[in-house]
Amino acid sequence: MGWVFPDTETEQSGAAPDHINGAKTIRALYELASENYSGKYTVPVLWDKKLKTIVNNESEEIIRMFNTEFNEIAENPSLDIYRSHLQTQINELNGWIYSGINNGVYKCGFAKKQGPYEEVAKQLYEALDKCEEIHRKQRYLCGNSLTEADVRLFVTLIRFDELKS
Repeated sequence: MGWVFPDTETEQSGAAPDHINGAKTIRALYELASENYSGKYTVPVLWDKKLKTIVNNESEEIIRMFNTEFNEIAENPSLDIYRSHLQTQINELNGWIYSGINNGVYKCGFAKKQGPYEEVAKQLYEALDKCEEIHRKQRYLCGNSLTEADVRLFVTLIRFDELKS
């Protein structure tokens, strides 16, 4: 079923019911958008409430859309987290942050055997150490300003719950 929406605002801290469509699961949204959908029911989802359809479900594309496509209604339209002079550096960071951290936590969570878990956990912690080393020298990954790479890292770190032994 994928992501499950709570029934009330207070049922699950930080989660809200689907007030637009009344969907109980992310699968219900995918099926509302396409009766014949047969793929995976993933998040994030950028939803068009007027057309009742999924505009996009790829996180990298969605973050780039948010950077430019909504500037006419944005509170701070001059904010650019994918500045042209930093794009090469941002793309390089995004590459290892995605594989080592964003996707790494999922690989750890879905590992069915100890050996593969240990390998992806090692890669995850190496990537986290790399981020920590960068942050010892500067506030943001690309220097003194917030970029897309920082946002992509943050959305995983804020949900990352290290198991204590």
